[in-house]
Amino acid sequence: MKFRQSAVLLLAGASLSSLSACSVLENSLQNTRFDIASASTPSPSPQPEDRPATRIMAIRVDGRMSEVELKLLNQSKLPFTTYYPAKDFKPQALQSDGGDGIRLVYSPKGKPRSNTYVDLVQPNQEATLDQLRDYILDPQGLLAKNQWQLIDRTDVVSYPWVKEKLIYQQQTQNGTIEGAIYVGEEQGQAFYLITHYPAEEVNRFESLATIALENVQFRTEE
Repeated sequence: MKFRQSAVLLLAGASLSSLSACSVLENSLQNTRFDIASASTPSPSPQPEDRPATRIMAIRVDGRMSEVELKLLNQSKLPFTTYYPAKDFKPQALQSDGGDGIRLVYSPKGKPRSNTYVDLVQPNQEATLDQLRDYILDPQGLLAKNQWQLIDRTDVVSYPWVKEKLIYQQQTQNGTIEGAIYVGEEQGQAFYLITHYPAEEVNRFESLATIALENVQFRTEE
């Protein structure tokens, strides 16, 4: 097995041959609440030869440069590996009829925050970009079911795998939730990545979450 570098975080989707097929994703990606205590820790694959288990990276966090220890995210059910800040995120397994994947729960000082996360899911079946967009934007789709309000759409994004970025907000009793859905495609497979966080966490959270987008490497067969 060898690896090919690509600037994408994660595959998330399911069988979307029609809008009626969208329900298979509900358990994995539409839940705004996540039981961290009952979630299992994902089982790692053998370490890829060209990727060390940990590495150190200098990034700007809270307006200053800091050295951050990164840990390799390498799960057998996902077709890629990436790195995430070891002290700031806790990976938990996600399982549903729609697919298997990972939720990176933001956990500063070891304290998980259930409303601050990145979802990474491998679909069970292929989906086209148009089917994925329909699922997200349909009146009964992902945004509507989560009560997320679409704020903006753009195809001008730093990462070449992103075909479109959809920015959303949600007003809750505890304040404003912000996030984005990154719609992309890799080797003919449509996918998306969801970020979800309180508005006041935007600077630190996005600085740390960006690390994962910049360090994805897809598995390819010989």
